[in-house]
Amino acid sequence: MINQDNLTQLLIQLGFKSQGHTYNEGIKLDKDADGHHLTMLYDETWRDNPEKLNPYIAANFEAGLGTIPTELAELATPIQLIDILDFSRVNFEKQLSLVVKKSLEITSKWPIVKLGSVCTFEYGKPLPEEKRVQGIYPVMGSNGRIGFHNEFIVSGPAIIVGRKGSAGEVIWEENSCYPIDTTFYIQLKNKDITLKYLYLALGLLNLNKIRSGTGVPGLNRNDAYQKDVPLPTSDIQQKIVAECEAIDQDVNAAQQKIQNSNDQIEQLIRVTSDSVNTKKLSEICRMQAGKFVSASDIAEEKSDGLYPCFGGNGLRGYTKTFTHEGILPLIGRQGALCGNINMATGQFHATEHAVVVAPNADIDVHWLYYQLKALNLNQYATGVAQPGLSVKNILTVTTPVPPLPEQQRLVAEIEKLEQTIATAQAIITAAPAQKQAIMQKYL
Repeated sequence: MINQDNLTQLLIQLGFKSQGHTYNEGIKLDKDADGHHLTMLYDETWRDNPEKLNPYIAANFEAGLGTIPTELAELATPIQLIDILDFSRVNFEKQLSLVVKKSLEITSKWPIVKLGSVCTFEYGKPLPEEKRVQGIYPVMGSNGRIGFHNEFIVSGPAIIVGRKGSAGEVIWEENSCYPIDTTFYIQLKNKDITLKYLYLALGLLNLNKIRSGTGVPGLNRNDAYQKDVPLPTSDIQQKIVAECEAIDQDVNAAQQKIQNSNDQIEQLIRVTSDSVNTKKLSEICRMQAGKFVSASDIAEEKSDGLYPCFGGNGLRGYTKTFTHEGILPLIGRQGALCGNINMATGQFHATEHAVVVAPNADIDVHWLYYQLKALNLNQYATGVAQPGLSVKNILTVTTPVPPLPEQQRLVAEIEKLEQTIATAQAIITAAPAQKQAIMQKYL
């Protein structure tokens, strides 16, 4: 099932030119120097290329879809056919909805009311970027802040709900703001419910599951009004809000720790870089692309006798073979995220879309990993529809290289900061489940 939240970016990924043609010419295909179509959908010269969507579609007709790789997840999502069939009408119109429809039953010890009885979804107003005047009020799109303006139309705090694009997304904005026409903003119509509790309750409704439309999916507010909402007493609402806000404070503190730690890591690398000589990467390490493995030979779950398999964007699954052994950095060399850096340990299989980096004797492998991340290798990518990195080009990139003892000292400091980041990230990751547990406890 093709996702269509961002049509322009989708067309580029599918291999269509985004500019350079007139409208009466239609949409042109983006091609390489050999005249082959550059697209994530298929490979003209290799039908079963696992980095393209085509072999997964073909496998699905043979009941062997498997798992769509992360790098293709934005293009297609596997769903059950029954979830896009509409059995509510007597006449069948030979048409499939491109939106999965799921129902969610809300149960509670408190009265259940319809969402439309406690609030209204008001339309945002158009505000093109060229008409925005720099100011202090956030401009709100369907996925959060997209800029600032010198006027507002909603006094803060406010609840913003995505209407188009990221339809059904629910956003809390503390400040007075300007929701644009791809959003709704919520106004209360019942004094028995507080705005912050309503925001938390909306998180239970999965509004993104009721969006509709065959173009860019949108949220119909009349559909949202029919959703059930638990309505506890005001004191219970206050307790729910207070406990959830305590979690938000922990999350904010954790986000600040992550920011501070990343800043310190950047500072450590920058200070060292200013005081030592530079070398080409070819002078401090060796690079080699991995080996092809068929998508059908990659298992989703790890089991005995299987080895981690790394592709262009990190771990793809597990295979029966391994190509390397040790602790080695990997550079993704194909796709929109090319240049991303991962660390593989033990025995593992690197595919042809991952570059394995082996340090020279006077280079600490962990220092090399952090230095490669700091180099932002994605900036050296070529190609539009399917960006890629050339090993030959990467090896010419220069980087500061301190003596081995200094490398090891830096690694020790960075690893402490990385542990702080991991601990803080665990707090952020656990927050949604903690909030849901609070809601369940009281409702």
